[in-house]
Amino acid sequence: MSPTPNRRLALLALALINIQSPDALAAPVNPLRPATTLQEINVQLFGQPCLLSGPFPDDVLKAIHAVSPEKNPPPESAARARQLRERLATEKRLPEELERYRDRLSAHFEARLVFFEGFQAAQKSGQAESFISSVKAQVPQARMPAFKKRVEAIGKKPADWRDEERDALLMDFLDFAPNLPEEDFHRAIRAMNVNYVCTFDETEGSRAETR
Repeated sequence: MSPTPNRRLALLALALINIQSPDALAAPVNPLRPATTLQEINVQLFGQPCLLSGPFPDDVLKAIHAVSPEKNPPPESAARARQLRERLATEKRLPEELERYRDRLSAHFEARLVFFEGFQAAQKSGQAESFISSVKAQVPQARMPAFKKRVEAIGKKPADWRDEERDALLMDFLDFAPNLPEEDFHRAIRAMNVNYVCTFDETEGSRAETR
């Protein structure tokens, strides 16, 4: 039995919808996976206006920039180290290619946090042992005797634990603490085809692309 004229029109309309809208029946797109076209957002990179482009939605590009080295400089206090570590841990929009970078950056913040907290405790007590106990998990066993001797030389009174001593001791501590993983970030965004394109004020109209 042939379809009625109204039935034929309905079938034709449905066919046209499927031709014109091939994505209508497609599976849902994972918002953290690359899109088919490049997107761009405006960002600031070291005070310069830049574009961050990549095959991701705007909110994912914003998350990538938020965890960039420029937005996560080495913290100089326990409060700042804690803030950066917590912000990094709660970012939910990062592509999986940046997970290794996130883990290593978090380890760097954790090392600085225990250092600053341990030094603050020693400033109150004047006891080197309290500081050594705080940071011992970060210090290789083979280097602990020399580091312990260095710490004990600061003194046994709270007044001996000055900010100047903290800054000098931090330099020694960073020799074996987890490094800032800047190269991991740049390697990951290169793999994702994510790029910074910046215009620098020093040369009018000049542009530089970073990956």
